[in-house]
Amino acid sequence: MNWYDSEKMAALPPTTSPTVDSGNLAACLITLKQGCLALVDAPLLGDQHAGLLVIMDILAEALDALEKNNPHSTGNLLKES
Repeated sequence: MNWYDSEKMAALPPTTSPTVDSGNLAACLITLKQGCLALVDAPLLGDQHAGLLVIMDILAEALDALEKNNPHSTGNLLKES
């Protein structure tokens, strides 16, 4: 809906969606579909996520160092239970 009464918070007549808005929605949905189809065959953590993997390695090293320096540690947080 393009037009609203700002005092009543209600759509003004005619309460139809303009053609251009419907076209924009359709284009967005087509683009979303193509993006989802491309993700099906993509690796979960590919090259574009290399930065994330580096940050996870740094975090793991920091947690390991904190646990080694903590006398009250109850075990390694990074080990599987």
